[in-house]
Amino acid sequence: MSKQKLQQLCYLYSGWALALNRKTGLKCGVFVTSENGPINASLKVYLDSYECDIVPIFEDELEDFTEQEYFVLNTVWNTYGSQSEEKLTKISIDSGPYREVFNYHGLNYPIDRYKMETYFKKQKEDLCLG
Repeated sequence: MSKQKLQQLCYLYSGWALALNRKTGLKCGVFVTSENGPINASLKVYLDSYECDIVPIFEDELEDFTEQEYFVLNTVWNTYGSQSEEKLTKISIDSGPYREVFNYHGLNYPIDRYKMETYFKKQKEDLCLG
């Protein structure tokens, strides 16, 4: 999986986890705006330790997840995992929290977790009512 695709999946996971559980289970859940969509700076440092763009996925990294967090993670993977990197980036960039921060502050500015939670709760309501 590419670094960019993993970043976008993590952003989507975080949004849905915040909306459903009010927490993510990530060690550092802060995302910032970048030219390529939202990125988690801590994850970027970790991913940059790999020379190539493709990174391995380690299942044992999930051992601290609760059952609810693991459920959300699996649901996000089943929903978005087959999407291309470009499609996931577009979905993330088009999200309200990213757009609002990027349009007002520009690059490298943190995306408010409460706004992510609120946005994804609204998405959930739209899905349930639609």
